[in-house]
Amino acid sequence: MHHLLEVLFPYILLFFVFDCFVFVKSYQAAITSHLGSAHALKKPGFRFFGISPLSRLFMVFRLPFFISQKGIYIWNKSGWQDSDLYLRDAFEFFPFDTLQQIETDGSLLKINHRFTVDLQVPLFATQTADTFRALRELPAESRWPRIKHWIGSRFDLTEIRDTYQRSSKYLSLLEIMGVFIFAATFIFLPSFLYIQLPVHLPLFLLWILLMYVVLLVIAGITVTKGPTGAESGRRVFLSFILSPATAGHPVHHFTKYLFYAFDIAAVAAVFLDPGVFRELLRNELKRLYFSLQRGAPDDLMRSLQIREACLKELLTIAEMAPEHVLNPPPQSDDRAHSYCPLCETEYLEGVSLCPDCDIQLTPYDDTPRSSP
Repeated sequence: MHHLLEVLFPYILLFFVFDCFVFVKSYQAAITSHLGSAHALKKPGFRFFGISPLSRLFMVFRLPFFISQKGIYIWNKSGWQDSDLYLRDAFEFFPFDTLQQIETDGSLLKINHRFTVDLQVPLFATQTADTFRALRELPAESRWPRIKHWIGSRFDLTEIRDTYQRSSKYLSLLEIMGVFIFAATFIFLPSFLYIQLPVHLPLFLLWILLMYVVLLVIAGITVTKGPTGAESGRRVFLSFILSPATAGHPVHHFTKYLFYAFDIAAVAAVFLDPGVFRELLRNELKRLYFSLQRGAPDDLMRSLQIREACLKELLTIAEMAPEHVLNPPPQSDDRAHSYCPLCETEYLEGVSLCPDCDIQLTPYDDTPRSSP
């Protein structure tokens, strides 16, 4: 048994390290914490979020669609860049009177058998499909109050805190078991195997197995109490069965989609440092400002204005006044004549348009504009 464990241990460690990476999709961001505090924001791509058994991970995303009085605008590009504006030609428009088929397949939301949106959580896909169907049945003049309420609910900071608080008891139990299993598997076990400290190895392995069973019981209870629905809960529970090594840091599996029903900015307002949150909020408000400046169909413009109003309510948390949203960036190059007010790239004299954002440049000596 001793020799077999020496051979298997590197593979156990490999499975554990592999579970420390997460792929953040283009519509997402990840808010991570190594020790349950001091959260950081990670942008799309393969990201490492820590080996600590106390590591927590919140996947948050901006929805790739806007709901209007007339129909649904769904983002039709493969990705979402920081310089992309919410313009009409960036969306596929589905009028409510043409929405014949609104179906779900797991986390996938399917529109008229030809457009698919991945909403990450099966329960959220079902809830969104139900919302679309309900709006389809309403008279056009009755849709805006329902839409405004739906958008506003995604910025409910009190509900975000309550959701986290309701889960904290079970997450704390998982953290305790994760610490025990992490220490036993990745500190004590290799010490017994390679340094050959005197220990009754079968009894020690039985102790690890017992802790693993207790963790599975707590995980099962957490699944039944969690907000993400039975299907997502079963997937999380199955991940512990198929990869026991990941039980060394179990909490992030349960926090990953804990805030699926809330906007990225609202979750960031609760967990991120005000300075980091300020940049995220400022970038999104600038994107909305220039999208509205460029013009859009009236119903899409109203949806953008509702989102803008919700975001402006978060400015106090970011410790920023509305007029500071469009403040010029610090001039990093003395030769720079102007800058892009959206991406803040600097340009020499002679350039009038940002090639990435397609926005008129602002000279540094101009008076800063105020957000509307």
